[in-house]
Amino acid sequence: MCDKIEFETKNSNDVFESFVAQIGCEYVSDMRFEPYNTVAKSLLRAAVVEKKYALCDISALYDYLYGRHIEFSDYAEAEKATEGEEKGA
Repeated sequence: MCDKIEFETKNSNDVFESFVAQIGCEYVSDMRFEPYNTVAKSLLRAAVVEKKYALCDISALYDYLYGRHIEFSDYAEAEKATEGEEKGA
């Protein structure tokens, strides 16, 4: 599981709720659908660049938004993956 690193959030549920609040959708599941999905992916890319959340939280969000499970070992790997998704879209 995730090492507990002191970031803005303490666990993945908090990260998901943070995204819901920032996006303005009602439910976490809304992030899988447009127009929220595009916004959520953009926020994820920004969060990776800013190192705003623990890597395990970023991995959980990536899995939820893109449907691919990756446990990122560092922020550079996460950044490369989210940039690759953007270019592939």
